Amino acid sequence: NDTYDLVAAKSGVVGGSFLACWAPYRDSSDLSVYQYPAGTFAMIGPQVASQPYICFVGQACEPQLPGYGMSVGAQLAFVQGPDADCSASPSAVSFTGLTNPKTADTSDPTKYLFGVPAVGGGDVSDNYTLCWGAYVQTRVHAGSLWILGPEPNASQVCTLGEPCSVWLAGLGLFGWERGGTSPASEVMLVEGPYACGVPSNPAAAMSGLVNPATVEPTAGAMMGSFANGMAYLGVPTDGQAG
Repeated sequence: NDTYDLVAAKSGVVGGSFLACWAPYRDSSDLSVYQYPAGTFAMIGPQVASQPYICFVGQACEPQLPGYGMSVGAQLAFVQGPDADCSASPSAVSFTGLTNPKTADTSDPTKYLFGVPAVGGGDVSDNYTLCWGAYVQTRVHAGSLWILGPEPNASQVCTLGEPCSVWLAGLGLFGWERGGTSPASEVMLVEGPYACGVPSNPAAAMSGLVNPATVEPTAGAMMGSFANGMAYLGVPTDGQAG
């Protein structure tokens, strides 16, 4: 028996529809010499998506990579840079709330349950590259990842009887940034000591207050940029100060 080293494939079509054809000698000018079927051949790995995988801070980040022969032992990592060289084993990005790299889900080997990215836990960015490896020591390019949402801001103050706006900095605050595929984001004020994200926690109620309020783009906000947004909450005329 002989072994033929095809080196390492870094990209291309995955699947099990290949036929291995053998030739007694190499002749790049005449491929007809490869006329002896030697068996079938499969290329295992993810199919690289043409669109980025999008995660939002505060929500579960669970990229799903379609492919062929995906195994539960494979790992997925996101690294810095829009087109990083995964074969160079770049360092995985640290982001609070996320496990990076992450092993494939045991119930569905195409899914990678990174976790829930925390607000302020890392850089919201559209410049992450996904690197996949069937084994820990091997990685290939598997697409791109965006982590979108607001950056944590300093405390903001409004005054009764005056127009009240909440200013946000971040990325992916408006639906039109992704071709209008999702609505614009919103901001809701809750009274302390309530926490965000708890359905039973009520929105703060004041006369004249629009709550929740839609985030609108500020001047110069562009797709793919570190955009700013403003949520106008109206003019509160009475309520609990604090």
